[in-house]
Formats: sequence, structure tokens, C-alpha cells
Amino acid sequence: MTLIKNNLYLIGFGLLFYATYLFVVEQWFYAEWLEVFIFKSHLFLFVTTFFIVNFLWFLHQRLATYTGFLYLFSVLLKMGLSIYFLYPHIVQKNPELKQLVVHFFLAFFSYLIIEVILLLKLVKKAS
Repeated sequence: MTLIKNNLYLIGFGLLFYATYLFVVEQWFYAEWLEVFIFKSHLFLFVTTFFIVNFLWFLHQRLATYTGFLYLFSVLLKMGLSIYFLYPHIVQKNPELKQLVVHFFLAFFSYLIIEVILLLKLVKKAS
């Protein structure tokens, strides 16, 4: 799988997932502050996923045997960045904190699944 094809899949998924998620949230949980949070969280998760997939694709070309370890490190880094992203909401004692965390981690795990699928295709193609 080429890098351009990988990126097109990722961009398509990101746009479609954001639009669908926003539509569902507007139908059931309409709140303007939630729409802003969802936009920021999806943008954050898309950018981190985009960089991780491209970084691992690039490194897989040079260090194919270490792709799994690099992926584990990148997921750990993404989790740390996610906590840093959510930290201001946690510190503010936001009354809707549970709702924010649930929305964030639904998107987090969705992007994580796409990340795994794209990277499995990369590893299977190389073997």
C-alpha cells in the first residue's frame, strides 16, 4: 500500500467519521460547547493518527523488524498526549467531565482501530 493511498484512506475516514459523529451528537446531545470540544478532539486525534501512520510507514521502509515496537511506543505517546489534551478539562472540575471523556475516548478508539488496520496492511504487504 502506498503512502498516498494510506493518507487518502485516513483523510476519508477522518472526514466521514467527524461528520457522522457530529450529526449524531447534534441529534441527541445538542450543546454548542460539546460541538467545539468534538471538533478540537477530532482534529487532535486525526493529526496525531496521521503523523503516527506516516512516521511508521517511513520507518518501516528502513527498520522493518522494529515496526511493532515503534507502534507500541507511538500508542503510548498518543495516550500521554491525550491525557495532556484532556488535562485542562479535568483541572477545571467541569461538570460534564464524564461526557467529555466518553466522547473523546469513543473517537480515540475509533482512530486507533483505523491505525491498526492501516498498519496491518503495511506489515502484511511487506512480509
